[in-house]
Amino acid sequence: MTLYAELMNATGKGYLIENCHWGRCTNSDDSSCPTADWCPFNWFRTSGDINASPMSWFHNLQTTIAFQDRSAPLARPGCWAYPDMLEVGRINGADGKLDLPWNRAHFGAWCVVSSPLILGLDITKPALLGPVVPIITNPEAIAVNQAWAGHPGGLVWSDLGGAFGFPAARKCAPSNTGLKQAGWSLAPLPNAPKPTSPTATAVSLAAPGGGCLRIQGGGYPGGAGGTVVVKCNATDAAQQFEYDTATLQLRDPKSGHCVDVHSGGPIVWMYGCTKGANDLLHLNKTDGTVSVDVGGTGEGGLCFGVETADPAGSTVESTLQAWAKPLEGSDGVALLLINPDSVSHDFEVPLSVLPTKLAAPIKIRDIWQRADLPVLAASATTVKMTVGAKDSAFLRLH
Repeated sequence: MTLYAELMNATGKGYLIENCHWGRCTNSDDSSCPTADWCPFNWFRTSGDINASPMSWFHNLQTTIAFQDRSAPLARPGCWAYPDMLEVGRINGADGKLDLPWNRAHFGAWCVVSSPLILGLDITKPALLGPVVPIITNPEAIAVNQAWAGHPGGLVWSDLGGAFGFPAARKCAPSNTGLKQAGWSLAPLPNAPKPTSPTATAVSLAAPGGGCLRIQGGGYPGGAGGTVVVKCNATDAAQQFEYDTATLQLRDPKSGHCVDVHSGGPIVWMYGCTKGANDLLHLNKTDGTVSVDVGGTGEGGLCFGVETADPAGSTVESTLQAWAKPLEGSDGVALLLINPDSVSHDFEVPLSVLPTKLAAPIKIRDIWQRADLPVLAASATTVKMTVGAKDSAFLRLH
């Protein structure tokens, strides 16, 4: 990279150089990630390739964190961290239609971390471009992206929000309370549609310590969805299953997929019903364990537990996040609240996590609506905001 930069600059022409190493940093590679005193390129990739699936951009955003140290960020003017091009205008919801709020959240994220804003859609197609023009031309959002006050912006707060935890299948040890394997139970759902199989019952699966199993997120690649433990809601279709006492399968009646243990664990995901050991769930009413006979050890081979991180690596898909960037002088700080969940959540972000200390009274500008919001009370210690499902709030506090 040093040689390429020298040769290009020697021509007297202007070049912009991207280092596409996908965030793979090694000490022995001269085309690797920047250091405090070495960056012969204008921006550098922090991630693998992005795509138009709903969570791709959100996962890519996380890869910028390594370059956003609070006091000595490696992303800086002339050496910008870049989690790949924008997919704004191409991200659809479960109904196959453009998910405008989630596309907008994506654009706000690239703005708040100072990423180059490079469109990744066909701008000659009005049907694609038209709906997102108000987003990609929002002057207040672009101003945040272009600002420099000593830091590129980064993650300042996160919370699991509605997630109590994630199911994980590990070697059965129900007496180990830390694994939370004992205490699962099936709760009948009398108001749910009647199962087609006479040996099946409409149920929810209640977890130890509270909460119920829910189908949520894409889950591990190759499966049919992820799983999480959230507050029980009998009317939530994603928490409604049918347990078949004849086949020992816990099925999603909508898709026909089964709750399954990936390979030898610990991932618990949705998968096609095979009647193999991985989706035959043994419910022990005595100790409240749910187990699968993986490995030929008999009932109790692997037991479901509840953990704070998703073994499938999809914890972030259930995590509420706040990203912030300092702005020049009286402009204060930009704050982006991102809700990746399929339900609304109340955010309560401490003012103490912001990169700039603000004096009361604190004014709030809604960047998406381009409108002023009520001033924060002098006694306020947090920013409170309700953010809709798969949506964001983009604020300027000053």
